[in-house]
Amino acid sequence: MLGLISRRGIDYTEEYPELVEAARTLDARSVVIDGELVVLDRRGVSSFQALQQLGSDRRRLAYFAFDLVAVHGDDLTKLPLVDRKVYPEAEFPAGQWDYQFFYQESFDKARASFESNIRNVVKALFRKGNPDGIGKPSRTSAVRKAGGWLGGGPWPDLPRDADLLTETDLEAYVAALTRNGFFGPDSWYMNHKANGEFAKRASNGGRLTMPVLFLHGLHDYTCETVHSKLAEPMRRDCADLTEVVVPSGHWMAQEQPVAVNAALRLAKRAQRRWRRSATDTDAAESAINRHDSALFREITPSRQSGEAEPAANR
Repeated sequence: MLGLISRRGIDYTEEYPELVEAARTLDARSVVIDGELVVLDRRGVSSFQALQQLGSDRRRLAYFAFDLVAVHGDDLTKLPLVDRKVYPEAEFPAGQWDYQFFYQESFDKARASFESNIRNVVKALFRKGNPDGIGKPSRTSAVRKAGGWLGGGPWPDLPRDADLLTETDLEAYVAALTRNGFFGPDSWYMNHKANGEFAKRASNGGRLTMPVLFLHGLHDYTCETVHSKLAEPMRRDCADLTEVVVPSGHWMAQEQPVAVNAALRLAKRAQRRWRRSATDTDAAESAINRHDSALFREITPSRQSGEAEPAANR
């Protein structure tokens, strides 16, 4: 049995027989695919207006598949986002996200550790990615077992990673964190439940139709999105997604600025294409500006001495 069912449970199977026939070619006994029905304009860009005005010419009708939900009765949405080949559940129940539970369970202890020697903390956190770490557990996976970062001991006086952190940036981060402390950065990990409730109220079910750029850090073993399924929800919820793998650790913009700028050029081209296809120019421009602002806040390091944002403790 084949069917096209909307999120609201409306059956559109008879209205789009060509898509049903296309689905018959899939080599699967049973499959559930989450996606979006679109009509492409002459440039190959999806157009909601064209879908609303769909007539007898249905050659540009298409189905964009976002996610493979189930195969042969197996619910794939329940597969773990943690790579259990690297993090066996018996040893690493929370995978590389163990450190986030440490903040929730021992917030004051975590904060006191970072504030005990801010200069050494910044030098220890800002390190290049190490290719030798692929397939190995991240140090963030055993923070609770160790009793804290570095086992609760003092932060070592490591040499500054000059390929990643300039002397000016080091002084800026140290000054800002000495002035403000780690309460704000550490609080990032205390709001997961509230953030989840807020996300449930997102328009369009949280799906994004504007162009989205995501940069994978090949050597970022905490936010590991290259070999695990961590990026799958993003792929499901972003209709126009560009993904670029950058050979870097967590501090991508500092470690690989040329690669990051090249990816940004890809994103700008995608935005221009989206702007041309939008029917509401003002709304599109506003959304693009918000997207620009969020994107650049996320990947562009501050260069203003004394005004740097606190380092994220990831």
